[in-house]
Amino acid sequence: DAGAADAATEDGGVLDAAVADAGSVDAGGGDAGKDYGAPSQTYPAFTVARPQLQGSSAGVLATPRFVVVTFDGDSQRAALESFHARVGSSAYWQATSAEYGVGPAVVGTPVHLPGPAPTMLADTDIIAFLRTQLDGMHPEWPAPDGRTAYVLYYPPTSTIRITRAGWLGTPGTLCVDYLGLHDAFTLNGTLVPYILMPRCVMGAQELATLTEVATHELLETATRPNPMDSPGDGFAGFADEHLPIIIPSGPENADVCIALSSTRSPYAVFDTPLGAWVTKSWSNVASAALRDPCVPAPPGPYFLAVPVPATTVTATYNGVPYTTPGLNLTRGASAEVPVWLLSDAPTSAPFNVFAEDVSAVDQRRASWLSFSFDRTSGFNGQKVYLTVTALQTAPSAALSVIRVGARLSGVEHFWFSIVRHR
Repeated sequence: DAGAADAATEDGGVLDAAVADAGSVDAGGGDAGKDYGAPSQTYPAFTVARPQLQGSSAGVLATPRFVVVTFDGDSQRAALESFHARVGSSAYWQATSAEYGVGPAVVGTPVHLPGPAPTMLADTDIIAFLRTQLDGMHPEWPAPDGRTAYVLYYPPTSTIRITRAGWLGTPGTLCVDYLGLHDAFTLNGTLVPYILMPRCVMGAQELATLTEVATHELLETATRPNPMDSPGDGFAGFADEHLPIIIPSGPENADVCIALSSTRSPYAVFDTPLGAWVTKSWSNVASAALRDPCVPAPPGPYFLAVPVPATTVTATYNGVPYTTPGLNLTRGASAEVPVWLLSDAPTSAPFNVFAEDVSAVDQRRASWLSFSFDRTSGFNGQKVYLTVTALQTAPSAALSVIRVGARLSGVEHFWFSIVRHR
């Protein structure tokens, strides 16, 4: 979910950490015997497999209703209730959810709880609380009907532990491991989705952070309402070959766009009609058309540097085995990978290429990999070559996720590969 933890495990080994390449690639003329392609006016010049979120609209909330729950004294109550009342009918909501079979969202009557809020509680405590409030004896709570999700906003004084293992596979704490979380339980045979919204950022960015994280959780709730107990419902995950996108961030539509974002290509965008910051979310339609798959997308051409390893890696993620293109490297060994450059329209200049270790950026640990390119930039239709070296510090059986970036005029786009350390 939003703000997912920095580490994950695979076959018992923690995913690696390293220092980002910072866009500094090794310049050079390249080997004349290699296939470097040529600038092309066919857009895109190369055909690459485009990820599609797996699932079916049969498992989504086709007509979602969201109920905002706040505690007395919450200075953002009015702003949050106003935002929720508008977001479900917005162009933003349609652009991010309609292709999955989700229609406009409505709001139920807001619930105002007397303070103070609990200071220490777990997700199981919140489920127990909701069960008591939704027992039919509390008319101030809109009744559950299988399509209604309860959005609970907590103050900064509340510490919330997550005991039901999420996609990380381990418990965590809100504001430490997650910026928000959605889950569900069943009450008298009726599904009750809920969203937990802690107060992780205060001050001038408080409301912007809340609306960004809220849209993340609202979209994921609508498209995958019961992720813990019925993870196969709705939409989540990619085919095996695109596992490296999922590992850094998670399998749901808003999760996967975290990995595809950076300070130059932010995960959140300001939606002018809503007057609020909102999350980007994965679009199968845009992905299939080789456009920026994370919408709303910035204007201008979409360009990529796609690593194309000739070998495969067998990896386990959340207990499920995957076979995906990647490298198998012993410590100290190197491998060269062709990187295809492509765009969906002409670019004003060649775009630069760089590589970084995703887990290194997330975990702020020493690198287990080093990278060098034989050429630093190019146009649609050209190829460059990336040399990846597994450093001596790489532990056996661990995985490294590589993010290959393309940068032009302050915009970045990314693609992924994976290394299994031997």
